[in-house]
Amino acid sequence: MAPAESEPLICPAASDPKRLAALAESGLLDSPPEEAFDRLTGFAARLLNVPAAVVSLVAERRQFFKSAVGVPEPWATRRETPLSLSFCQHVVGDGAPLVITDAREDPRVAGNAAILEFGVVAYAGVPLPDPEGHVLGAFCAFDGKPRNWSADDLAVLRSLAAVAAAELRLRAANRRLNQENDRLEAAVAKRTAELKAASDDLRAAAEAVQNAANAERDRLARVLHDHLQQLLVGAKMTLAAGGSREDAIGFIEEAIAESRSLAAELSPPVLRSRGLAPALDWLANRTTERHGLAVTTDCDAALSARLPSVTAAALFEAGRELLLNALKHASARSVAICLSAAELDGSPAAELILRDDGCGFPAADVNAPDDDEAADGFGLSTLRQRVTEWGGTLAIDSPAGGGAVVQLVLPLPED
Repeated sequence: MAPAESEPLICPAASDPKRLAALAESGLLDSPPEEAFDRLTGFAARLLNVPAAVVSLVAERRQFFKSAVGVPEPWATRRETPLSLSFCQHVVGDGAPLVITDAREDPRVAGNAAILEFGVVAYAGVPLPDPEGHVLGAFCAFDGKPRNWSADDLAVLRSLAAVAAAELRLRAANRRLNQENDRLEAAVAKRTAELKAASDDLRAAAEAVQNAANAERDRLARVLHDHLQQLLVGAKMTLAAGGSREDAIGFIEEAIAESRSLAAELSPPVLRSRGLAPALDWLANRTTERHGLAVTTDCDAALSARLPSVTAAALFEAGRELLLNALKHASARSVAICLSAAELDGSPAAELILRDDGCGFPAADVNAPDDDEAADGFGLSTLRQRVTEWGGTLAIDSPAGGGAVVQLVLPLPED
């Protein structure tokens, strides 16, 4: 049973906040009994020929017995007493040994209840400091009759107290070492998990890039086989069959036009020569002409002019994919493209927004995390992954009534 919280503090000097913090940090309060300390108190009782010896730790309202021999019940079982039964608090408060021949006549402790409760008459206690000099408790011996403590008695007590203090410091150091080890293990585990996640992200990104490259190769192969190759075969067969030269030239000219169109689609010259805004205008006009989808643009020309080529290419690629997505999956009639300056985490960025009036995105695609493959059918998973690699963000708003807004933000190098 613990002492009442209202137990008065007999020696206010023992309540120094730094000392109490050091005691709490040591982890020694309420720690289990240990043979090393029980040996020392046993030695003290035998060598000094006293009935009782104690290693005490003095807290704000109680003293805890790390080891005790000869202490009466119920205090021996409780391993603590209130400070009203403590002489050791004065050792801690003064930071010096306390030697009492007859407690009943000593004004420092004459009113202490330990005289009756424990039968303490003679007392000798030595401080137990930590490495920083905070006195955590006392190593003491006491007798039930008056006693003049000899110099040899006090020398024995100081020697045993030094060993006890070293043991206390060792345990406190081990506790701090274990805490630091736990912290380091937790940090290593966290870093390992982060590295694994980064490795998984890199692997997923590599797979996404490879899949995109494979898909693009397949598309190019289809165009080359189904159209360009057929045109060249038509020209060859015309010439082989003795057909007109004009017909063969027609096939060849159409093949040339198709190859130019394919090259422009992959990397439009206007993007390299004039920048992103004119390239988006070209993409809008080409989409309208080829597919009948009404595409409008609103681009910040000043921003377009100062975009790094790699950023312009990334935004163009993303815009082309999103425009194709709206054409293939959204059944949209119109799309608006907007390029403007923005901020990302307080730094300059470029923002590309596509708004369409189509059927919108499924909820799974809108809410899917960056590493979720649920959005693959609409081309979002791979794009999300690439945007993350570019250091940007991708946000989708798809109201229940239809239509969709896709916002892509990429960071820019600061001037």
